[in-house]
Amino acid sequence: MKYTRLALFSMILVFTLASIISGVGALPAEDEKAYIYDSVYYDGDATTDRCSQGGAESIEELPSKIRQPYRDLFPEAASEQNADLALLTFVFFWENRDFPPPDYDWPTSDLEGDDDPQGPFQFRPSTWDAYGVDGDGDGDKDLQDVTDAAYGAANFLNSLGGSQGSPVGSAANPFEEGTLAYAMGAYNHGPAAMERKKDLPEDERELPKETRDYIKRGVTFIRDLRSGTVNLSTDVEAGGGETAQANVSLSSNGCGGLGVGSDLVFPLKTTKAAIREGTTLNGTTLTWCHDNQTNCHSPPGSDDLYKAADVFVEPGTEVVAATSGTVIKTDPPGPSLSVRIHGEDGNYYHYQHLKPHSERVNENDRVEAGDVIGVIGGPKAAFGTAPHLHFDVATENVGISRDCVSSGNCEYEKSVMIDAQPDLVGAYKALPQD
Repeated sequence: MKYTRLALFSMILVFTLASIISGVGALPAEDEKAYIYDSVYYDGDATTDRCSQGGAESIEELPSKIRQPYRDLFPEAASEQNADLALLTFVFFWENRDFPPPDYDWPTSDLEGDDDPQGPFQFRPSTWDAYGVDGDGDGDKDLQDVTDAAYGAANFLNSLGGSQGSPVGSAANPFEEGTLAYAMGAYNHGPAAMERKKDLPEDERELPKETRDYIKRGVTFIRDLRSGTVNLSTDVEAGGGETAQANVSLSSNGCGGLGVGSDLVFPLKTTKAAIREGTTLNGTTLTWCHDNQTNCHSPPGSDDLYKAADVFVEPGTEVVAATSGTVIKTDPPGPSLSVRIHGEDGNYYHYQHLKPHSERVNENDRVEAGDVIGVIGGPKAAFGTAPHLHFDVATENVGISRDCVSSGNCEYEKSVMIDAQPDLVGAYKALPQD
């Protein structure tokens, strides 16, 4: 009799679930989608790009958070000299790590010789002689005057290809002339050096780390400023040098922001507050160990640490590429989506527990650091645990699977994994606060 009741219950359960999935059951259409997508936040009217970086179009004005006179001056200078406004704004911001008052004592770089970069836009006097502009019309082209310097920088950037309507380009391919990425490289490294290196074989045209960082941060900044959500705060002083870490990240707009570290982008578009809050399941709240410089990951019910990170955030949080590279794997539809990217550094980046069907990329797609690749799923996507992103980096194209964890035989997989925790913590510190 017990077997008969169990069989009858099983038949009813199977029929009920089949009805729900097929749309024949009692669930309304939107609730049906929420069930399938494992998310109580499903919004049938929302576009998948609600929280995307955007930034495809040029801008003609700056947000009110930028102090005067720059909020009016930079659009005027960019328009007059046919330069991209977001590019001009980034160059000023990054050279000074802030928007200091116009009577600021502008720094002079500590270089030997008489041609040291100086002034609001860090012009070399020899470059100023060629591109300087009397922006305020007082009859004097003064590279220490912020108005003249803004017009001169816009003139110089336009000559480098940083013109209105130019594509942003890619930090991974900064030698593509006519892009803002190329203009940034030429501004920082010098036009002659960029021109000389662009014609070399690809494996011989390495840029200095300072210039690579300049372009990487600039591309992110420009895309975010064009989207209208860039956070222009900074916690470093002007003249901080190559290792200075300015906070170039998105502000909180209900979608979080990007944290751009020195070696990778934080793999979630979120905030520090959301990371600290974590996620709760069955009364238990879990958070990522954002204060640890060493790895703190272990499989559920095990003390066996290995080099990975579980970052607990709410379902729907956007997952982004931590570095530029090529997508080599997107798991087929199922309860959980995972994505693997072969990074430009030769390592393999694994993102797991994404929502099914949320992928924004396909295999063989090229991605840039910060590109959205999917969104976090619910407990089903996390195999019954609290919603989170599992993130790991390996030197070989392998990952920790549920099979090897259950069998207790993951020694090879562990041996090729890299502890990305220090880089993750560095990128976390660049996230917006809330």
